[in-house]
Amino acid sequence: MRTFNDFDWEVLDRRKHDVQDFSSGFSVFDEHIRIDAILQQSNGLSQTRVFTNGKHILAYYTAKCTKLQIDDTEQSGIGSKEKTVPAIEIPMLAVDQRLHRQGIGEELLQEILYQSVTISQLVGCRYLFLRAIKLEWLIRWYKDFGFKEIPFEVIDEFTQPMSFKLPTVQELSEEEFESLF
Repeated sequence: MRTFNDFDWEVLDRRKHDVQDFSSGFSVFDEHIRIDAILQQSNGLSQTRVFTNGKHILAYYTAKCTKLQIDDTEQSGIGSKEKTVPAIEIPMLAVDQRLHRQGIGEELLQEILYQSVTISQLVGCRYLFLRAIKLEWLIRWYKDFGFKEIPFEVIDEFTQPMSFKLPTVQELSEEEFESLF
């Protein structure tokens, strides 16, 4: 496993970061960081963070606010009066294909979880939501981090909606929060 001491998480800045050099192996993810992420960010619709050493992007994710539909059991379990609850959506995340299988995906997901838990402690957000590419190994990988499949949110045949239940302030002490990461 590689160490990433020379890399930092930063907000995407097209003047600073080389988006053209990034290649995940999936054109939809590459196109997103080159065009859509910058547009959405400038319009305040989402925020994209990149794992970088200044210019070169190793990985990125885009985050935005959303609501997640929950089933009756979940609604009762969290004490919600509504069928939809506040969530953070990660519509896009990717690692440069030249760096696959080097631990960057884990670094990426730890950053997403850290930021999401931090936000949930400030504004009352209950879930982290994403759509994983329907690859068995990838879905298992997300499950290893505590994500669960959402069967009633299926939109297409290529992705599997997944959610991670964010802890409430009462469920997580400061020490527990710090020990997660």
